This record gives sequence, C-alpha cells and structure tokens, in this order.
Amino acid sequence: MRTIVFLVSGLAVCAGSVMAQSTRQASPAASGKAQVGGQVLGDWVVVRDTLENAFSIEVPKGWKISGGVYRLGANNPRFLIDMASPDGHTNLRVGDSAVPAFTVPHLGAPEGMRYSTGVDWGIVARYLPGKDFAVTYAEGRIRGMCQDMQLKSADPLPPRLSPERQIVARTPQGEVVSTTAAGEALFRCVANGQELAAYVWAETTLTTSNFSDIRNWAVTGLVSFVAPRAQAPQALRMLDHSARSFTLNPEWIARQAALSRQSTALVLKQTQENMAAQQQRFERMDAERHRQSMQMDDIINGVQWTADPATGQHHEAPLGPNPNHFYNPNTGVSVNSTLRPGDPFNWHNLTPAVR
Repeated sequence: MRTIVFLVSGLAVCAGSVMAQSTRQASPAASGKAQVGGQVLGDWVVVRDTLENAFSIEVPKGWKISGGVYRLGANNPRFLIDMASPDGHTNLRVGDSAVPAFTVPHLGAPEGMRYSTGVDWGIVARYLPGKDFAVTYAEGRIRGMCQDMQLKSADPLPPRLSPERQIVARTPQGEVVSTTAAGEALFRCVANGQELAAYVWAETTLTTSNFSDIRNWAVTGLVSFVAPRAQAPQALRMLDHSARSFTLNPEWIARQAALSRQSTALVLKQTQENMAAQQQRFERMDAERHRQSMQMDDIINGVQWTADPATGQHHEAPLGPNPNHFYNPNTGVSVNSTLRPGDPFNWHNLTPAVR
C-alpha cells in the first residue's frame, strides 16, 4: 500500500470556513487532467478556504466538496477537506477537524477527561502511534458508513512529515523530546450489499521532557478514503494527488505565527496571575492556621488577647467567665470582671482581639 503524505496543521475545532472554487487551473496540464503513475485520473479544480484564506487544494471536478480551516483556539487551526463522488459511493478525506489535542493520563487527569490549557482544549488519552491511531480512527469514522467491518492489515511506517523519528530540543528548562510514528490500516466492510475498502494513514507525535511529568501528543498527519473495493486503487491515487496538492498560504502562516505568539503570551499572563492568586490563598490559609494555633495556646494558658481602644496597644488579660476585661496602665494589671474596678481614670476597658 502506497503511503500518502499530508500535513494536518494544528489541533482543533470551533469556527469553520467554507470552500470556494478557484478560477486557477489545476496542475499538471492545460487539459486539467491529473496523471499519477501514467494513469489519467480525471479533471481537477482548485478550491480555497474562504474564511481565512489559509490554503488551496486540488479536488476532483464535479465532486461534492466541504470543509475548510476550523478552530478550537488561537494556537490550534485544523484542516478538513471532505470529497464525495457524484454517485456517493467514494469518499476521500484530507485531515479531520474533529480530532483534538491529547495529553497522556497522569495524576489528576484520568483517561477520557477533557482538559483546558486556558486558550485551547484537549482530551486525556494514552498515546497511540500512527498505526494504532489509524485503526482507532477508522473504527470511529467508517463504522457509521458500512457494516461487517473487518481489519485486513495494519502496519507501522517510517515518518514522512518529520525528518527524523526523534528530535531533541534543548531549552533553558531542559530537554524536550518529540517522537514521531506513522502507520496505515486497511479495512473491508459492506454497504447496501456492496463490498467496500477503507483506508487510513496517520502520523502522530509524542512530546516529553526531562523537567515535567506532562506528556502531550498530537495527530500531525491524517488522510483516509472509503470506496467500492474495485475502485480502491484509483481512490488511493486520487487521495494521494489531492493531499500532495495541499498548499498553505504564506501570508496566513505569518498571521498564524503572530496569533500564536499573542496566545502564548496570554497563557503565560494567566498562569502568572493564577500562581499569584494561589500564593495569596496559601498565605491566608497559613495565617489562619497560625491564628488558630495562637488561640489554642491562649486557651491552654488561660489568657485572652485584647486591645486597648484608648492606646491601640494589645494586652493579655486573664481568661474568665465575665464579659469585660480591664487594664490599669499605672500598675500593668489586667483583670476579667463584670464591673470596672476602682477609679475609671485608672482602668481602661479592653476589647477581645485576634492575634
């Protein structure tokens, strides 16, 4: 099985765009007919994403085309181009906007939990190399299109979008390691009494570091098709041609880079604010624990911490059953009494206070 190359840029879903046909002729020839391996595949037209003008791609002429660039967050644009043949029997798909970002389960983040980074979201899930993701993705995408689904083959493949299987980046915090694995899966199924072939190629990248227990992963490449078994070889060649024609707009790349920088700065600011708020909560909790400890010590020692409204000074008064405490500044004596003892000019009324 021939491996198809396509870049799925970003990781997300939210506001989508539509596709528009361009007046530019599709390559390779003036006739508009694409050839792969010496075989004419038919007429092709160029369509563009119209919401953000992010990309262009060649698609079969006369087919129903849908998709565009979709967003969950500023850092995560994701592309989807869905192509359905006029008879409805063949479906080609480049990318998939429904595939989120992932993080490997860890303490406080169990499998299946939805998480947020502040500007984007993702799903907690164990890492799946390309081959395993292709199988899992096919079971979700294709099962609703046909019945009696059977896995015919699933094979690992060398990465095509990453120049190396593993890339090590050294940062001020430590080493960041990106490991990429690709693979493909082929299925057989039946729809309306007709035998179909279904194919998925996927590439995934796992990112780890030596300074954090968090491990994130993403689907960086994804293409698939469902077609009548007899037309599967042609469907694969058409998908290959369309995926290879996918072209990002350089101006959009520059805009996206600036947007990502702004988003990253926002996340950093929010993180710093959250850390400051958390520190304040810890300090309040620590102060409350200290107050409770001092209060318990006062009870054990039989004293009440009080304040003198006349001077603002604090005094330890004897703890007792009476509601009033008094202090004589001439003698330095504090008492717990129902009535003010002696000369009122020599005794100050005290009020209970918190240490």
